[in-house]
Amino acid sequence: MRTSKVLVTWKNFEKIFDDYDVIQFSYDYEKFQQLGHKKSEFDDAKGRAGKEIKALSAVYKMGGKCLYLFRKNSTDEGGIDKYIKEHPYISDYEKIKCFDLRDSQKREKFFLKNDRALLQLLFNSILMPKGEKYSYNNINGKLLYRIESSNSDFSEEKGFLSFINFHLSSEMNLEFPVTTFKAAPYGPLVMDNDLNFRYALNEEDKKLQHYIKESKDGAHNTVTFLDFADVDAALQTKINAIAQFKNKVQEKLSDYFEIDFEILDSEKFNKEILQSENQYYDRTHQHSTSFFNKRGVYLVNYASGDDKAEQIKDSIIENFKKGRLGVDVQLASEIHDDAFNIVIAHDKEYYITHKIPEQDPYKEAHKHKIVQFVTIESYKPQFEEDSPFFLKIVNELEIAGEILDGRLKHVWKAVNRDWTFVHYTVDKKNQEICFYRVRVGTDDSLKFAHFKYTDLLFNNDLDDEAKIVIEYVCELERKGLDEYFEEGENNGLVHYGEVVEGLCYTDVHNIHTIIRTPFHTLPNYEAIIKDVMMSSDTHQVDLVSVREYITNKMDSDFSKDNYRKILTKLEKYGDFIDFKTLKESKIFAHNPLSKKDQWIRNLIDKLYTEKGILVSLEVRSNRMDERYELSNVTDIQYFDGHRPIYNKERNIKKEIPDMSYICGCHNKGMKSSLPVGCIIRSVIWQKKCEFKEIIKTMAVDFVRNDYYYTVLPFPFKYLREYAEMVVYNSL
Repeated sequence: MRTSKVLVTWKNFEKIFDDYDVIQFSYDYEKFQQLGHKKSEFDDAKGRAGKEIKALSAVYKMGGKCLYLFRKNSTDEGGIDKYIKEHPYISDYEKIKCFDLRDSQKREKFFLKNDRALLQLLFNSILMPKGEKYSYNNINGKLLYRIESSNSDFSEEKGFLSFINFHLSSEMNLEFPVTTFKAAPYGPLVMDNDLNFRYALNEEDKKLQHYIKESKDGAHNTVTFLDFADVDAALQTKINAIAQFKNKVQEKLSDYFEIDFEILDSEKFNKEILQSENQYYDRTHQHSTSFFNKRGVYLVNYASGDDKAEQIKDSIIENFKKGRLGVDVQLASEIHDDAFNIVIAHDKEYYITHKIPEQDPYKEAHKHKIVQFVTIESYKPQFEEDSPFFLKIVNELEIAGEILDGRLKHVWKAVNRDWTFVHYTVDKKNQEICFYRVRVGTDDSLKFAHFKYTDLLFNNDLDDEAKIVIEYVCELERKGLDEYFEEGENNGLVHYGEVVEGLCYTDVHNIHTIIRTPFHTLPNYEAIIKDVMMSSDTHQVDLVSVREYITNKMDSDFSKDNYRKILTKLEKYGDFIDFKTLKESKIFAHNPLSKKDQWIRNLIDKLYTEKGILVSLEVRSNRMDERYELSNVTDIQYFDGHRPIYNKERNIKKEIPDMSYICGCHNKGMKSSLPVGCIIRSVIWQKKCEFKEIIKTMAVDFVRNDYYYTVLPFPFKYLREYAEMVVYNSL
């Protein structure tokens, strides 16, 4: 199983310093603020320095240190001295010499563990345009990768530009989040006429559109992870960006090192594969009608008169009435207390943009009320009873009703015993840690509770179980309350870049901790992009080689008559045919599930594997699953391993057993695309591992409302909803 952990093979470390100079600046943050600068301007100051001293790229380190890369002997030390004098918040600089790096401690001091900072510095230089007068694109401390396409996530949309930010973490993980920039009159960054995104350099750049770093309001900054639909869709994915990034590293930096991704032994993985029709928890329970009728369903339309709002209203009423539900939805002018409420409104951004806070329906806290918002902006015309859009409404209402009832609609007893789940959040603003707890019983009961860190000190009524949980969480990351609000690397069980997503246990003295690691699993991205490119409409298929191969196989294959039929159909075409015409001809068309068509599937496979000729792109065939390694991003898979525990010097002290798992979409339910990738999660425990008992509680379809399983046992969804619906503003 391929992961996003980067493995580096150094070929010629010294040659880097034959070709480049590396200088480290030291910035004084306190003096920067004393001079009247804002905290948000600190990184921009480093970028402007890189621009002025003509650096190729930069990497920002902790502690105010910043590395700059230059072509060999291109640095102007007099200009650097002058710049530092003009900017007193830069305390000093140091030119790093290869000789000094023979000392391992000095090398780690400059370039961090595993030479990560040096690698990132070189990564950041790979997109430099050749022959460009101002080639300072990557002095923002990141590699911002923009794919040319018509996709709105990669092109300018409503004043935003989006990039994939390739970043090497402290654990040598290649992270690839999406970073967005918003158009602004005086932003420090510009997109020039050659489509180079960089810091503004001169007076001419004032004429260009400027940008500042800012997320889109009310929208997820996402780019599709994987898409087989067509060539254009495939090229707009993160998988393609990763493939292009690796190719660029090979092209530009292979004299110094090579990179590859870690491969885990797939034989160690256990699969929890559940067919969608046999999923453990069935939300289409026969009692749904009586469940909704008990309280009644009301619809409040805060966008009355809007055409889309009217369509949504009519669709909701119709879909609740027909099919399995058979529930009448009542129109209402206000939210009812003990009822299921569906509210049609614009999204939050609409009320902010139009400056009408008095009409904002989100500003009110609907404590102990069941309210499901349906936004006009999220409406999709295909709004049938079984569509994800409608199922989300039904599922969210059912979950809220179960929380208030204190009982699940479906059966938990198959787990055989009670389990407790705890979710906690760190509120930096109020300097508080808030805990939410639910015990799920074999009698389907839900028993909720909530408490705070400070209850440990001031609440005499706090139960012993809650005290143990609070003390465990503080020990988990070896932090007291104050330390939760400090920046820096973690020591102990939770490593830097990891997030504790929840706790669960049958016995509070054997708490299981679910940790989200920064690592992704990856399919065979190179094979995917290669084959999708070969399936482009204009790609020319070599029919001479196809005919020759089939003719040679006719002597030994029992499918002679079928082979002759294919050769006859190919006679009307010349030596080459474009892929689109070949597809439309249906010469290689077949039923992927039919045993009768096994011969043509074998022929297609052999043409590809033996001759490198693609005549049919079969994304979902078993053999393509294997070639593309799609099993790396599908189903629920887990394996037993070990987790290192670090001391304060970040040296490995010992290892403890853990269990890692991934949770993707159902393999058989996978369509032509995967919106998001799979993150590896780790589970640790105190006495013995019992987590495998509840692996199946992630094989549900009512949390993410699509063909994806949920990444945490589903009771955590109930905890999040409980926190918003019942505890909102009460802690």
